[in-house]
Amino acid sequence: MTISNKGQTNRLLGYPADARLLTINAVDFGLCNAINEAIIQTLTEGAVRSTSFMVACPWALQAMDFLSDHPEIPFGVHSPSSATRTINLGAA
Repeated sequence: MTISNKGQTNRLLGYPADARLLTINAVDFGLCNAINEAIIQTLTEGAVRSTSFMVACPWALQAMDFLSDHPEIPFGVHSPSSATRTINLGAA
């Protein structure tokens, strides 16, 4: 990242241009209940700022329900290429 891009990103996030930032993203949301509970706790407490939602995983519906109830939480979608199970998430 160039210095000018860093300054722009910092400004958009509300920080001084020379601030050093660390963003923590919680991965594997939806993989299992224990991971979901830990991610929900860290998101709620503010320890992490975003998550990666794993589709086609056993606890994906729980993760999706939480994200639906919290639209302010940024998330990405992680679709593992080795997924062997399909979950019907219903009509869009």
